[in-house]
Amino acid sequence: MSESTQSKNNNSKFDYDVIFSLAGEKKDYVGKVTKYIQSKGIKVWFYVFKEVNLWGKNMVDEFDKLFTEKAKYCVVFISKEYVEKVWPNLEKQFIQSRWIKDPEYLLPVRFDNILVIGIPDTIAYINIQNKTPEEFGDNLIQKITGKKTVEKEELGFEQPKIKKTFNPYRTRKEWIEYLVSELEKRCQETTDIDFFGEDVGDKKQIRIGYKNETVYHLDVYKKGTLDDKSISFSGGIGEAGFSNGMNAFGAFEWSKKDNDIVLNLTNISLFDFLSGDSKTITKKEFLDEIWNIIVKEIETKY
Repeated sequence: MSESTQSKNNNSKFDYDVIFSLAGEKKDYVGKVTKYIQSKGIKVWFYVFKEVNLWGKNMVDEFDKLFTEKAKYCVVFISKEYVEKVWPNLEKQFIQSRWIKDPEYLLPVRFDNILVIGIPDTIAYINIQNKTPEEFGDNLIQKITGKKTVEKEELGFEQPKIKKTFNPYRTRKEWIEYLVSELEKRCQETTDIDFFGEDVGDKKQIRIGYKNETVYHLDVYKKGTLDDKSISFSGGIGEAGFSNGMNAFGAFEWSKKDNDIVLNLTNISLFDFLSGDSKTITKKEFLDEIWNIIVKEIETKY
């Protein structure tokens, strides 16, 4: 009997191969994971796709059954929101009761490094901060089936790189959420650096402080100068002035080279490179450029 066939037989007593526990703030990412692994034949329970089934039922009783009996594995998507919300903490209690009897049931993954009481750090986890939903989906498929997803390199011949479609509005939202969460995390992990972010009208205001002084400001406009789908920025050293205009803007596009969505950025004075010119940049590269400016300012001034 093959390893993958044996895995399927072992899972046959369960209604689902895997169940997901998460905070609602991460449902867009987890929804993409769900659709991807479902397309590969994995049986998954994800609350967003089961709202009609849950309609009118006692949620406590249903979650008790779901998280203790119905799935072979449970993936817990750890994030700061997961710790703060009521329902994820209730789910965690049911998960713990099953995990005590079945140590391989719990599969933790991390969006950040926050401590979750009741989930020991000694349990191996996967960091998904820089993984696409499809990349993590492949990890999960391998865990469930025991069979690694075939990679392009294993095919032995070149595959065409095809431009993929995407929703620019959702992409812009994901970029802003990523930038905010990652800057906040870096600030939390660095001594004396303070982070503040809030929504003000159609923009996200970000302020970075050091020893009670504002060292960097960044306003991210949810509607850009190009069209309704683009994004614009106003950032610089110190506090924001009253007349600060946008000093970078761009539109999202699919990069065949990166096999990912990138921002075709026109930089005016946000960064030190390519003033008045355009350059494609990933969200990780954008984050690193902002962080490098902050670090350089602190090192120079203090």
